[in-house]
Amino acid sequence: MVEWREEFRKKSKEVSPDAFVFRGRFGGPMDPSNFRKRVLHKLAEELELPKLTSQVIRRTIATLAEGHVKGVQGMMRYPHVSR
Repeated sequence: MVEWREEFRKKSKEVSPDAFVFRGRFGGPMDPSNFRKRVLHKLAEELELPKLTSQVIRRTIATLAEGHVKGVQGMMRYPHVSR
């Protein structure tokens, strides 16, 4: 986040706490379908994967995470985990 903020400061862009990290061309939130088309589909093609979505990435991270199951669930912020 520090690097992201610094990069935006160099470009004289908004770096307020309310600024979107993944924002669209006009400063609003990025459209998820646009991101899938522009980034994930191209990446899936390059990696020769049949499907690549944010859910696939999330599940992969959860699978590869080390530690106790409850700890991983907490890290992934599963809503059914009591805190």
